[in-house]
Amino acid sequence: MLDFDSARQRFLEVAVRVASEPLAVSAAAGRVLAEPLFAMRAVPEFDTSAMDGYAIHCDDAKSLPFRLPVVGEAPAGGAPARLQRATAMRIFTGAAMPEGGNAVVMQEHVDRDGLTISSNRAVAPGQHVRHRGEDLAASAMAVDRGQRLHPTTLALVSFLDRARVQVARAPKVTILCTGSELRRPGAPQRPFTIAESNSTTIALLAQQAGAVVHATRIIDDDQSRIEAAIVQALADSDVLVTIGGVSVGDYDFVRPALERADVVLDLYQVGIKPGKPITLGRRDNKVVVGLPGNPVSAVITFALFAMPLLRAMQGDRSAIPVPTWVPLGNPVKPDAKRTRVVLGNLIRHQTSSRFVAHANQTSGATIALGQTDGFVILEAALETAAAGTLQPFHRWTDL
Repeated sequence: MLDFDSARQRFLEVAVRVASEPLAVSAAAGRVLAEPLFAMRAVPEFDTSAMDGYAIHCDDAKSLPFRLPVVGEAPAGGAPARLQRATAMRIFTGAAMPEGGNAVVMQEHVDRDGLTISSNRAVAPGQHVRHRGEDLAASAMAVDRGQRLHPTTLALVSFLDRARVQVARAPKVTILCTGSELRRPGAPQRPFTIAESNSTTIALLAQQAGAVVHATRIIDDDQSRIEAAIVQALADSDVLVTIGGVSVGDYDFVRPALERADVVLDLYQVGIKPGKPITLGRRDNKVVVGLPGNPVSAVITFALFAMPLLRAMQGDRSAIPVPTWVPLGNPVKPDAKRTRVVLGNLIRHQTSSRFVAHANQTSGATIALGQTDGFVILEAALETAAAGTLQPFHRWTDL
């Protein structure tokens, strides 16, 4: 049985990089950049006004209050004009600075009387001016490969005058849920069956990690059907995720079916609670992740091991999410031998927040998944986790 950190490293080591593909910037949100992006020209390309106001030369405003005649206008998108000394020029945000001007006075800071402005405020050189190359020099790197492209990142990409970018292809994932007791939500009820909830959650988490779910299937505990589904999934996908059937019970057919499909199993158990019976395997460049069937165990193990794997396959330089350290609102009991994952909520108290564990921490408690913000991870070597101590917290939405 591997410890938590060693097991997560093993998952990252088996990640096979997917190929890249060109994509329109408008469709690239959530994808990982596969090429470095450089500024083809200085950003901004020319000196511009950062405010609506008046362009002047600051030497003409040394004596306060100053009064200057307004001569001309510099609209955004127009060619730069020339500013004569001892005059002001009306200018608008984003407009090119006129030659001879070196400062902008905000329109709110002047009094205008006809064609004359006056102000008693001091003016500094470069005031409210965005200088050429202030953000990026020509040929400077703007966004490096391995960066996941968020809407704000794509604002910069668009500003670099790029309409398309090279991004990592989204890994294709197939999810196989095994268990004769399972039925699809909303399907006609059969006696002694339960609505299957794992596949929806796992599929959405896979998408959150940048993957695309190729197929989701629910299969009875039938050895031949499980074997056939595994063979098909390995042919169609980059990653096969199985849920349930990875333990050693009489109806746990997944592990032997994987072995018969020539999958080399690297990992059988991890020192984590919940989620100990997790399996990692490979066949050529395909990866198999076998999750336990209990909902909390399945979600926790997928979040902590499979999501970093999927990100690493895309070249994401931040494959492992960074936690937020928060104080515990109540004492939590660590596990002496295994890393313990505790579900709960951040409760705000005036100016700070504290983590409060959910009352139900059993691995089959789907209710705890639906009623919590996220979880903290308690190290195996931790002797106590008293109220007020800081622990690493992961919010579901930030995984």
